[in-house]
Amino acid sequence: MSGSCVDGELDLVAHSYGGLVAILAAGLAPKRIRSLTLFEPAAYSLARGRPGVEALIERMTPVVDQAPLLGAVEYQNLFLTALTGSLPGPLNGSDILAAERDRLLLAPWVFELPEDVLSAVPTLVVTGDWNEEYEEIAEAMEKAGARHAQLVGYGHRVQDHPGANALIAASVSGSGSGHG
Repeated sequence: MSGSCVDGELDLVAHSYGGLVAILAAGLAPKRIRSLTLFEPAAYSLARGRPGVEALIERMTPVVDQAPLLGAVEYQNLFLTALTGSLPGPLNGSDILAAERDRLLLAPWVFELPEDVLSAVPTLVVTGDWNEEYEEIAEAMEKAGARHAQLVGYGHRVQDHPGANALIAASVSGSGSGHG
């Protein structure tokens, strides 16, 4: 997650799990947050009841529950297999470090996120149209007041898309972060 501050107000930009932190921060101080730009936020609690999200939670819960008992490589292999349906390739050093960090986190669906933030703070949700669950989350967030954009071709790392910086700039400036 990153942020900028203009006149005492913050613009928060976050990816995946960081989206949880950004939404929670905006819930604590909505008048201090000028905009949220969220790339594939792991805001599962906002999309509970939707078929893809419920199926993902059912697949992932046993892996997350075992996480404290697993090594980083074993956890990452089980996590990615449950997430994508296929065994990942070899992990490099940064993958293993990320897996070690991730296995210590709470499951993102256990956080009760304040849905009213999405209508109180101009919010842009950006997805990559590669995964049903993230599209369901974006749809639920859009229904609650966020704006949704897609940048296709970069999977979960939509912030790496060449058009991402323009979306961030528009969201931060207010020209692209209006509601609905």
